[in-house]
Amino acid sequence: EQRIQLNFNITMMDLPCSYATVDVYSTVGFQKNITKDIRKFEVNEDGVLQQYEARNWHQDDIQLWDPAVVDAVEDLHSDGEDAISLDGDTFSYAKEEFPFLFVKFYTSNCPNCDDFAPTWEALGEIVTDASMHLVDEFMEEKGMDNHHYSDDEYEQAVNVMAPVLVTRLDCGAYPDVCKEQQIRAYPTTRLFVDGKAAADYDGHRTVMELVHWLGHMEAEYREPGQLKMHNIFKYANERTVRNEEEKIWNDALMNYRAPSPFFNTTRHPGCQLAGHIMVDSAPGKFLIQAQSFGKDFAAHMTNVSHIVHHFSFGDIESQESVQNGDWKGISSKFINSLHPLDEN
Repeated sequence: EQRIQLNFNITMMDLPCSYATVDVYSTVGFQKNITKDIRKFEVNEDGVLQQYEARNWHQDDIQLWDPAVVDAVEDLHSDGEDAISLDGDTFSYAKEEFPFLFVKFYTSNCPNCDDFAPTWEALGEIVTDASMHLVDEFMEEKGMDNHHYSDDEYEQAVNVMAPVLVTRLDCGAYPDVCKEQQIRAYPTTRLFVDGKAAADYDGHRTVMELVHWLGHMEAEYREPGQLKMHNIFKYANERTVRNEEEKIWNDALMNYRAPSPFFNTTRHPGCQLAGHIMVDSAPGKFLIQAQSFGKDFAAHMTNVSHIVHHFSFGDIESQESVQNGDWKGISSKFINSLHPLDEN
């Protein structure tokens, strides 16, 4: 026969199902991201199988940048950088000093990071605009004018009043920081609350989605009287909403925002992949790896620890018949050779 059945049941201990794909390469050809007869089951960070099942899929339904942000990142930087660039020292300082810290971890050779850069800088500008408005209101209330402070003091006040500090950190320049944070894919956008990693954002990379998510996260960590994120909505609407239909939609989201399936914590769930595929009767490779339409993965940070529950070739029913002793005269050595990788 030119093709043979390959059966497998493998748990990847630290690879989410949303990124796990199955590829097969042989001297005859290759099959990428095979979907037929493969099932995925989420495994939580404690190794417990979850009640979830899905086919192989790509994340190509995620919007990778905001089309409402039309300026290039260089143009957005012409009046200064509002998404503050961090290094190892300032990252530690920012975690300690700012209750809500939003960090984009990226590299300079990441196409998805480049596409996302204008949207992220626009988010930083919007937060700055909202914070300046809060400072101006406070000064007006106290009867202060611009003679009472220096430019540096005003900038410091803007950062203090900011509902969230929007920043970025280049993992190519500061790899130790990103290794410590276990950053495995770029861009990774992570929210820190009171100095601790609270969640990674993996939804649509648009300003309004980011702002709504920040409001959702703030509501989880703060009392109603302490909420500030709503101050950003007005400026985000003015900056990115392009027509009346979008305005109505975003106004509705401001009043009600259900948790999205794309919101996830920084924990590292695994994935159990089970099924069978037809492969060429020729030398080849069977690969389970991390792939995503919207992220570039750092190979050296990708944990591929796994358990092979079952791996064999041929018809499963025939194998079970042999193991059950239905076929007389077959040695135990041959039976064991049918799946030598099991439980490794």
